[in-house]
Amino acid sequence: KSDSPTKWWSRWEVMEQLLTHFGGVLPFLEENQDIAPRLSDHLWAILTDEEDKKRLIMELAAVVDAGQPFVKATYSLEGDGLLIFHAYSTLQALATAAAQRHYPNVTAQATALGATPEEVAALRAMSVNGIQPGINHFLHKFNVQFYNTVRAFRSAHLACAITVEGLNPTPHQVTDLRLFPFLDDDGIIASLQNELPAYLAEADGVQIECGNELQWWMAHRQQLPHWSAAAKRLSLVQPSSAAAE
Repeated sequence: KSDSPTKWWSRWEVMEQLLTHFGGVLPFLEENQDIAPRLSDHLWAILTDEEDKKRLIMELAAVVDAGQPFVKATYSLEGDGLLIFHAYSTLQALATAAAQRHYPNVTAQATALGATPEEVAALRAMSVNGIQPGINHFLHKFNVQFYNTVRAFRSAHLACAITVEGLNPTPHQVTDLRLFPFLDDDGIIASLQNELPAYLAEADGVQIECGNELQWWMAHRQQLPHWSAAAKRLSLVQPSSAAAE
């Protein structure tokens, strides 16, 4: 697979392929010595030095492990559709994965490369410590810098008939919808709070496919006029953009 400057995750994809087929890199360089000679010489120097080679493998493993949940989240949030109703669960899953520090490739490579338990532990620690600042940076943004943005995405779940039953929201939680400027109105919030019991009753046991939320709201616009109107406006919010991807 080839790299593409138009998609930020493509470099991760190349690194994943490189880690998977690492054993074929040196033979490739031997067979293609005329391709990018300066880069080839640099790679040759790394791959023929056992310590440098170990570090490169461990760094690749760390990037692949740490990047996988970010790539998965990007796929989930790219494109069109009613992404706003499910963005928070995607972001929360990403934050959970980042905090759990689950690095299977790092563990496997350290075990394969380490001659002793102490060396295995040192290799793993080196890899994890190298990527931890980036993970910490993301978690700070998620939990602190962009806290209100994350709260807004969470509140948008209230307008999804599929998930609202599990959330069992209170009238107070409805006020978080004020984070969307077009819902930041005393009259709108009061109407949504008053209509909340009827909404929860209608959504009880609902079975619809993701992507069909607006059809459900269309069918219930008479019974739930205020929530139906809010859901339609929320559906226009896109949590991702082509420029960011």
